[in-house]
Amino acid sequence: MGLFERNKSKTPLFDMLLRFTRLLVSCIIFSLFMMNCARSKDSDSKAKVCRDNKNGYFMFLPPKEWTPQLYSDPRTKVAFNHPVAREVLIRFIVRESTGETFDTMISQDKRIANQMKAKGISCKIQENDILGLKCSEVFIQFPNDRGTTMIRKFLSSGLHFNVQYFAPTKALFDKYRDEAMKSLNTIVILKVSTGDAEKAIEQQVAGRIRLAKLMAQLGNLEEARLILHEAEREFPNSKLIQGALKELEELQGTIKQ
Repeated sequence: MGLFERNKSKTPLFDMLLRFTRLLVSCIIFSLFMMNCARSKDSDSKAKVCRDNKNGYFMFLPPKEWTPQLYSDPRTKVAFNHPVAREVLIRFIVRESTGETFDTMISQDKRIANQMKAKGISCKIQENDILGLKCSEVFIQFPNDRGTTMIRKFLSSGLHFNVQYFAPTKALFDKYRDEAMKSLNTIVILKVSTGDAEKAIEQQVAGRIRLAKLMAQLGNLEEARLILHEAEREFPNSKLIQGALKELEELQGTIKQ
């Protein structure tokens, strides 16, 4: 009886210690859970999937903390800039295809590459693959280390994808290349072409005019004119192309004066 009575006298203390231990363990588990939630929220704030809200063509995962830059363009056009080296960026330009093939696409790229080489710009082009699809890969280096860019173009589901990575110097290009490429390779195509011919033409025209303006900025007015005349033959009723040709003629007239 005496032994029984001594054990009974210790039971309340044992129960109290057991309850305290359980409470302590529960507090620790809850704290760890909350810390994990905080880390998850912090991670989510730095790395969120970017969806194409304009046309719904695709989504991808931008690099953490890179900031978006939107454009006024009928195509889906979006860029993300590095948070510190602001001129370092990745860019997506996606539009409806108007029947071009991989061969016609890479043929045009090679022609433009030759024009750039004639201006002293290093431009290499090769066939590569992205998402298991053939792509035209263009690597451009401007003279005096004034910019390095890589462009990948490919066709899928009736859509034309133009994926770019640019840095103002070769050193910065190499420094952030892995981070940029990991992001570019996360692209997921969400839908096929809408089949809207009017929309496809509008987007194609915008792309041709942008390319012609780029050639003009590089001082290659003849190539700019050739691009616009080709577009005019393909889309003869486009007032935008006619307006761009008029601007180019005025620019040439100003230069000749």
